[in-house]
Order: sequence, then structure tokens, then C-alpha cells
Amino acid sequence: MDTTDSELITTSVLFIDGYHHDRTYYADQLKQWSPDYEVLEAVDGKSGLARYGSRRIDCVVLELDLPDMSGFQVLVNLNPVARRPNVAVVILTRLSGLALWELARKSGAYACFLKQHTSQQDLDRAIQHAIALVGLVPKEDRCRPV
Repeated sequence: MDTTDSELITTSVLFIDGYHHDRTYYADQLKQWSPDYEVLEAVDGKSGLARYGSRRIDCVVLELDLPDMSGFQVLVNLNPVARRPNVAVVILTRLSGLALWELARKSGAYACFLKQHTSQQDLDRAIQHAIALVGLVPKEDRCRPV
């Protein structure tokens, strides 16, 4: 397999998280877990949405508590029609509460995790599952300008 082939199987993951330590910790863990991940980072909602709009992203890992806006605002921008999400989003947050997580799922997130109880293996499984589920959505519903 040459370099071009390996780039085609890379899974791009965008971490949107204002907590520097958390963001870099989980991004590094994911990179160590699988070399097939291309991990990108954003420090707030605005830069995360800009980064998402500028290139192909397979999955967004999103903190709900962001410095500039609510993670729910980001989620609604990523998946405006929650019943037909066009991007895989996994919530990885410091905020706990079943009501928050249910709202996130109803807003288009595939899974919600509390940071202190989430391993790299849990996160990897959730990312892969979310990407697979988005693949089941008809292509015309997943199209977005890049």
C-alpha cells in the first residue's frame, strides 16, 4: 500500500473543546490508539465550526461547555435536522446529567460520555459507531458544501 492509499483510509476527527488539557489528552490518546486517525483540534465553537466547514471531517467530538457558545449551538449548526444527522457527533463533556445527554441525543449526537469515566477504547468505539450510522443516512441527506 502506498502513501496515497493510506491517506484514503484515514478517519478525520475534530475535537472541539475549550479545556486545553482535556482536548490534548483525549486527542493524544486517540492518536496513540489508532494511527488511522487524523486528529484536528479547535478551542471554541466558532473556530470548530470554521474548521468543520473548511474540510472533510468524519466525526466531531464535542464538549458541551465551550468558552464562546453552548455546545448545543454547535451541535444544531452541525446537524440542523436532528432526525437526519449529516455528521457523526460524539459528546465528551465535563457536564453530567441525564437530561443534558438526552437533549444532546435528540439534537443529533450519537453518544454522550462523561470525560472522567471515558477510556480511549470507549471513545474509539463511539466514533466508529457514529461514523457507521451516518453512513446509513442517504447521501443526499449528508451532502454539505465544503
